[in-house]
Amino acid sequence: MNKVGVFMKWSMHDFIKIGLTAYICFFASTVEAQSVGTLHATSVQDKQAKQLIIEEGMALEIALQQLEQFANVVFLYRSEVVEGKRILSQKTLPRNVSKALQILLEDYKLRFKYINPKSYGIFAPGNNVISPPVSSVERVQGTVVDASNNETLPAVNIRIKGTNSGTTTNADGEFGLDVPSLQDTLVFSFIGFQTKEEPLEGRTNLTVRMQPRVVTGDELVIVGYGSQKRSNLTGSISSVDVQSVESKNTVRLDQALQGLSSGVQVSGGFAPGSSPTIHIRGVGSIGNSDPLWIVDGVKLEGGPGNFFDSDDVESIEVLKGATAASIYGAEAAHGVILVNTKRGDGDLQVSFKSSISRKAPLDLPNLLNSEQFVQYKRESRLNAGQNPEPAWDNYQHDTDWIDAYYDGSGILQSNDLSISNGGDNYNFYLSLGYDNEDGILIDNNYKRYGIRLNSDFDISESLKIGESLLYSKVEENPIDNFNESFSGGIPYRSIPIMPIRDESNPFGGWGQAPAYFQGPNPVATQRQQHQKQTYDRLTGNIYLQATPLQGLTLKSTFGYNHMSNTGQAFQEAFDYGAFANPINSLTYNQATSNSLTLNLVGTYEKDISQHNVKVMAGYEASQSKTRHFNITGTDLPVDVGWSMNLATGTFNTTDRQNIYESRLLSQFGRFNYNYKEKYFFEANVRRDASAPKFGPENLWGVFPSFAVAWRISDEQFFESVPVVSDLKIRASTGKLGSDNIANFIYDKTYTSQFASYAFDAAGQDRVSGFYLSKFPNEEVKWEEIVQHNIGLDAEFLEGQYNLNVDYYIKDTKDLLYGVPIPPSVGIAVHNQYPVNPQVNIGSMRNSGIDIEMGANYAFNDFSLGLKGNASHMQNEVKALNEDEYIIGGAGGGQIGGMTRTQVGKPISSFYGFIVDRVLDTEQEVYAINSWAPDGIYQAAGTAPGDLMYKDISGPNGVPDGQITEHDRTFIGNPWPKWQYGLTVNLNYKAMFDLSLFFQGVYDVDVFNAEKAYSRNFFGDNNTTTKIAEAWTPENHTNHPRNIASDPNGNFSNPSTYFVEDGSYLKLRNVQLGYNLPSSLLSQLNLRKVRLYLTASNILTITGYSGMDPEVAGSNISRGVDYGQYPQTFTMGGGVDVQF
Repeated sequence: MNKVGVFMKWSMHDFIKIGLTAYICFFASTVEAQSVGTLHATSVQDKQAKQLIIEEGMALEIALQQLEQFANVVFLYRSEVVEGKRILSQKTLPRNVSKALQILLEDYKLRFKYINPKSYGIFAPGNNVISPPVSSVERVQGTVVDASNNETLPAVNIRIKGTNSGTTTNADGEFGLDVPSLQDTLVFSFIGFQTKEEPLEGRTNLTVRMQPRVVTGDELVIVGYGSQKRSNLTGSISSVDVQSVESKNTVRLDQALQGLSSGVQVSGGFAPGSSPTIHIRGVGSIGNSDPLWIVDGVKLEGGPGNFFDSDDVESIEVLKGATAASIYGAEAAHGVILVNTKRGDGDLQVSFKSSISRKAPLDLPNLLNSEQFVQYKRESRLNAGQNPEPAWDNYQHDTDWIDAYYDGSGILQSNDLSISNGGDNYNFYLSLGYDNEDGILIDNNYKRYGIRLNSDFDISESLKIGESLLYSKVEENPIDNFNESFSGGIPYRSIPIMPIRDESNPFGGWGQAPAYFQGPNPVATQRQQHQKQTYDRLTGNIYLQATPLQGLTLKSTFGYNHMSNTGQAFQEAFDYGAFANPINSLTYNQATSNSLTLNLVGTYEKDISQHNVKVMAGYEASQSKTRHFNITGTDLPVDVGWSMNLATGTFNTTDRQNIYESRLLSQFGRFNYNYKEKYFFEANVRRDASAPKFGPENLWGVFPSFAVAWRISDEQFFESVPVVSDLKIRASTGKLGSDNIANFIYDKTYTSQFASYAFDAAGQDRVSGFYLSKFPNEEVKWEEIVQHNIGLDAEFLEGQYNLNVDYYIKDTKDLLYGVPIPPSVGIAVHNQYPVNPQVNIGSMRNSGIDIEMGANYAFNDFSLGLKGNASHMQNEVKALNEDEYIIGGAGGGQIGGMTRTQVGKPISSFYGFIVDRVLDTEQEVYAINSWAPDGIYQAAGTAPGDLMYKDISGPNGVPDGQITEHDRTFIGNPWPKWQYGLTVNLNYKAMFDLSLFFQGVYDVDVFNAEKAYSRNFFGDNNTTTKIAEAWTPENHTNHPRNIASDPNGNFSNPSTYFVEDGSYLKLRNVQLGYNLPSSLLSQLNLRKVRLYLTASNILTITGYSGMDPEVAGSNISRGVDYGQYPQTFTMGGGVDVQF
């Protein structure tokens, strides 16, 4: 217990002191290392690390070559500029390239120009062109653009084929070059793009479109606590196309990931400000399976949420395999999403983006009007042998509640302003963002304000400091969850004969249900409950990085994340007859979360001949504290009051304050080795202690992983396959952990709630006590996920095509879930307490295939880019408690209990009766009842028009002639066998561009619980025009009859009648853009102006009969469609300007 006790006694003050002490020690060690380096300046190794000695008499060209190698840069110059020149005296060159060139070139009065961080041009006085001296030359000018998005490309290297002569493009992508002949060929090369040869064929003005390489081997990919060359990766990492993220018309970064990465399933979250559900390679737990978000190297509690601006994003990597994610240990069980935000680079650049769109709801239900409502309501009574109410014919109103409740179409506005700049010793990126989204429901909107600052500064040649900061504020008027579904969504089910307003009341008032009916007024309900939610978030990090020795990097990062949520809800008093709230109330709630993270990371890399070794080791400590406060006051003397001081009635402060704390201590390391970049080995390990999650015996968890890779394409025997540019196979295995459980599961907890007793008749002499509220499990431990992966990475035709394939097996062990205990144990049974102890006795497997592919084509003035991904996944529960299963899919009053989690089946499988047919005649009913031992096959009220269920089993495991619980079976799988996405980019003359994004799923089942409400009267509620398709003696259909009380249970028994194929293909987004030509931009003194039109949710191809086949849900109630916030068709336009 001492380990846990000491761990939990840290205060926020202690945490800050530890962090400051670590920083001081880190800084002192860095200064000491630099001092030692100075004292031993004669050391050859140290001179190589910090400075370059150029000896007297060395040829200038050789000196430049040594400086290129020393500083890892490229110098562009004409051969005659340096020809015959030698070093006049010994020179000591620093690592700073600009200073080194000043020292090296000052004796020859040569000039140099910064092109980009890796390229410099060297010129003779009065000449800015790197071209050969010729007696007769032709001038060629032009612009180089990215063929995928029409953006100009600065610092592109241009060479005259067969020579070393050339130039580079300027900041606007423009170039000018003297060539010996207009029949020469120019060669264009740039990191991240396919090298292109462009024959001049007499032309003097060019527009060159360079195709991005689908996979760039030299591109650095962000991995845990560092980066690696993409070509050297051994784990399963998927890079998300940021351009595709930006082109989606959404304000949420997590929502924008849908369909852009294999193995990543994004679903739900359609309402303004709401969060989608994200699963990476299936569901890994019965509880929460959210991935870990790391932004600029620091954990982002709760993910990006509504606070993040996708325009600030530079790169997104999804760590799917154990080798890639295990470096994050206890928090990486369900995958990791790494986000790096933009930083400044090059000349000062100001960008402004603005867009506006209009939204309209899709596929809203068609409700019955008053005439239809009375007609089918009477029919349901008559079919049940009941008399209709005579007053039903006297209706005076015909209200379309869909039209009244949905506020026409919503508006989405988005504005972003960014300023960036970068020099030799600094860079910065500053952005301001504002989003305003009006929902499609009345009184529903969302606003976001954000400011971001990222900067880096070189304090010296070996010391660097920087920060990444974001402040965001969100203001929201939310909707009530019960208004989103058929089961509780009153706008879908309110009766049309009720008016919106009470026309008989001269002072106004809301309409009420007429006699013989009941039901709330949805517009009144929404208008009389006033809600405000305000979220503030401050998140970011500062870092200090030192390189005291060549190859050694020390980095310390301190991260902070603050989030506060303040909510107010004022409920007016009302009286709707059967529905009344005589006293108004004001509820105030506040939640505040603060988390701190400190990590210290050291990385050492060394090349020894053709061997490369890279070692990383680190330490991390994090702390999180959350406070909740809630109070409700009643009887305010005003219609809408936002001050609790005005309350004159009772106060409810039952949940007045709750405090939750958690801490995590970690040590981690990684070892990378490769030989000739052909054979690779990687090992990771992380050791975590999580408190107060686990007891002293299980406080620590260790999570290792191992990976190997082989670049087959570099083998000599593979040289005869020129079509394959690169081919690498990978294999990995590793273990991840999850501490995503409540605090103190291992220990007893007590409560005084409802624990009082009065010793007198008046109840005044009352004494409070405590009782056990939760049964402990001292042996509770980490959920562990063991994952095995084999993969293949391939490039074809020098990167024109690429293919990445992974096969994985992902086993969750020690699965946590609550085991029921008998009441005799004496634990509290109140709903607010988790009375079932969490026990590690389950296991589950996800297995599947991830495929990503891409291709780029160029046809004269056209270019085409394709990026696609597909994933196949299967889930199976391997173990639970003895003979146990978990029932999910809680109903909203009409139908429920339709999911079942059981060994041998996918989690949250649909469970119910198999429908044989709809009974058509009395003879059929008589026949099936004659089979039953007691004369009743399935229900006493079964009649023609009812569903007939199959008798598949009985108490002895064989059919017994009647329908009982033994006839329920597994009837559907809510997890798609396949999901896929495809992005198509078309470009014409670097002026017009068109992008299309498709996304879909295949072979998935949806439980359409909406049918229980859209094809049936439930109480006094309305229903939809689909009830006209019900079975009648004259019209035999596949839908049950319209009858009051539903005696056969057609709409209350889960069955195959509700299970449908939820496969779909959606055209999610289309964007058409136009770029102003460079000739006009130069007149306007602008770098770029792009105008575009965009549309979202244009087309859905599906056989599903509900509102939308895209249904989310919890891990044990997946794929149940009660109706949801509708998706919207969005159309608008925008402008992107760079100054």
